[in-house]
Amino acid sequence: MKFCSIALTIAIGSASLLGCGSSSEVTVNPAPEMTNEEIEQMDAESDRAREEAIRDGM
Repeated sequence: MKFCSIALTIAIGSASLLGCGSSSEVTVNPAPEMTNEEIEQMDAESDRAREEAIRDGM
């Protein structure tokens, strides 16, 4: 009985690892396209948040 449980554990472990690293191709998510206006808006929001944090004593 112990042999069966060990064999089953090894079989399940092997089956679950088959998908790990089985592909040699690299997947990279493309960078999101952002306009200059969106970047400037993010910078302004970041500056406001920084000023608020300094003002609040963080």
